[in-house]
Amino acid sequence: MDITAFETALKNLDNGWIFEDFSHNFLSARLGYEFIPVGGSGDKGIDGFEHLFHRKSNEKELYQISTEKADPQKKIENTIDKLIKNGKTISRLTYISNRKINNKDSIQDSILDNKSTSVRIWDNDWFKTNVNHSNATERVYESFLKANYQEYSKPGKSYVLSNLDDDSRLFVFLRQQIEDNTDTKGLNDNLIDSLILYHLEPTDPEKEIVISKDSILKFVKNFLKKDDSSVDELVDQRLEVIQKTKSKKIQYHKKLDGYCLPYSTRKEITERNLRDINLEQDFSEQTTIKIKEYLKDEKIIVQNVSDLVKEIVRTIFYEQGLEFSNFLINKNSDNCIEKQLIDVVTKVVNDSSIKAENQPKVKECLIHAIREIVYNGTIEQKRYLKSLSNTYMLMFLLQWDPKVAIYFQSLADKLTLFIGNSILIPAFSEYFLEDINKRHWNLLKGASKAGVTLVVSDPIIDELVSHFQILRNSYYSNIQESEDFYLDDEYNLTAIPHIIMRAYLYAKKRGKINSFDKFINHFVTPDLKTAKIDFIQLLKEMFGIEYIPENELNINIDENIKTKLTEELTHSKGGMSKKAEVDAQLILSVYALREKNNETKDTSIFGYKTWWLSKDTTTFRKVKEVLNEKYHESCYIRPDFLYNYIALAPNHEDVKEVYDELFPSLLGVNLSYHLPNDVAENVQKSINDHKDLPHYRKQATLRRYTDKLKTDGTLRKKKNLNTFFDNDFKE
Repeated sequence: MDITAFETALKNLDNGWIFEDFSHNFLSARLGYEFIPVGGSGDKGIDGFEHLFHRKSNEKELYQISTEKADPQKKIENTIDKLIKNGKTISRLTYISNRKINNKDSIQDSILDNKSTSVRIWDNDWFKTNVNHSNATERVYESFLKANYQEYSKPGKSYVLSNLDDDSRLFVFLRQQIEDNTDTKGLNDNLIDSLILYHLEPTDPEKEIVISKDSILKFVKNFLKKDDSSVDELVDQRLEVIQKTKSKKIQYHKKLDGYCLPYSTRKEITERNLRDINLEQDFSEQTTIKIKEYLKDEKIIVQNVSDLVKEIVRTIFYEQGLEFSNFLINKNSDNCIEKQLIDVVTKVVNDSSIKAENQPKVKECLIHAIREIVYNGTIEQKRYLKSLSNTYMLMFLLQWDPKVAIYFQSLADKLTLFIGNSILIPAFSEYFLEDINKRHWNLLKGASKAGVTLVVSDPIIDELVSHFQILRNSYYSNIQESEDFYLDDEYNLTAIPHIIMRAYLYAKKRGKINSFDKFINHFVTPDLKTAKIDFIQLLKEMFGIEYIPENELNINIDENIKTKLTEELTHSKGGMSKKAEVDAQLILSVYALREKNNETKDTSIFGYKTWWLSKDTTTFRKVKEVLNEKYHESCYIRPDFLYNYIALAPNHEDVKEVYDELFPSLLGVNLSYHLPNDVAENVQKSINDHKDLPHYRKQATLRRYTDKLKTDGTLRKKKNLNTFFDNDFKE
């Protein structure tokens, strides 16, 4: 056991509920105790009894679990005072912390003198001393790491603490994607429309105030995928649609070369904004007054209470947005209010400038006030929070949630993909295209940036070399003398079967290249004598794809199975035996690597790690026929899965920036009008189903959803991965 790693993992833990769960398991493994929560005095645990337990066999032997960085002595003394006030008898209190606490002996002696109560302090050092006590304590630590420390590329390796198994957000999101309950394209369009209108609010054509398309794009990208060039395309589409609607909510001012809102739209938005501003002000004033009343009773003065309220609201939606929103919209899952509010308030107050000696009282006042607002607030308070809840639901279903972002970032870091030529060749064809049309290119770039391990082996490289040899022969045999025919009428290019040939002629017509050999030279030496090594270097430099020689895979493939599979694939591919052999080799390599790395035995929620990224998924039907007794799971990962959920997905840092702007804000209220009515009901059902499952079934279900999302071609695609030359070019 690496003690330094253990110490670091423990001290970086700031979620009280995760540390509580770890401590229960660790103490049970080390001491054999069972723990029961200490009941409060009827106000649902906010009387200082949070994370407080007694031994099953001894109600007077108490244990308090804390991740707080504040003065531990004051925390312990405050807990003892509350226990005595509530009539609890204490034989001994053990204070358990993941922090390193200095002067433990003097703190224990001081509390004994002042409070006549025996206290033990078990801090980070105590856990370090005991982690190697037995196989049981080591297993608790290993399970804790596996469940909670998610690794992802930032670039470089980063870690974030997040229990994905037990959090309902990931379960609900994956289920929504699998069951196809929500029109995410419609949600995305609504979001973009709202952002465009919001950004154009200051415009006035009579005063010649307009906003450029570039400014609109920049603003929208702050709330969407910052590196996604397809946002340009989406914004173009929505600008056209909004202009053509019957109400003509926006206008393009040709003379000023910019977009603006006509008077009717400005009037409508101004009136709505005035209502929303009034709602926001009422919420802030009413909430601030309520908190100040509690603070006044405790004789504590806190500056900028309204800022404290904003930070608590933002943190609630960031830390527990789904269950909180579900409670406000559906009046369900109120347990999250009790369980999470304490930690949210603790986090906000600890990070504030409030004096340390006042922090315990301030936390209590805030918890009391916010609970009262959530359960028995005014019409304005409830309407405001419900508006933000609708906006949260909208963003959540579009993958803008911290837990969902962490999950897909962590998943990316665990994937190893063999890249098929059905991906590489279209990517090469996009070399001279505008960024907005480089779909396969952006897929590979985005996946590599996200931390996915991209690899090619000898069969892939050899097939790629063969393809370029055929391509070169075809050009000099059939195309060279007919170039003018294709260049004069671009429609004729659609008759050329080779996508790279189409790409060459398309680029030549636009003056980006003047000969076929110079075009090929952007990838490999034109005579192809060193093509294999050229491609290996090219893939590494261009996309970060690593080459693994076949002999370094260290796997054994049954030649009889390979021969049988090759024969079946040859028949399905119209007699293309060489292509069939390459596919058979890759398919069996993926399965062999899964077996070698014990991926089937890994019970993590991320599913299989090794895949073949290819568009040729129809061959899996033959694979199932030949190998069904041995391999039931697909070896293919969907390109559009990688494109939508990994390469172009918002990352953890992007999500945090967006939440800082939306929760709470006028824009956050504006976006709330676009959530379909049935979404909240579907979310509530999924949350309830998640809670009803035991932990091991939650893990198994998440793994099943994950692999289904990776492989199932029948699922609706958020954005199909088609090449420019296959679709847009023909149109």
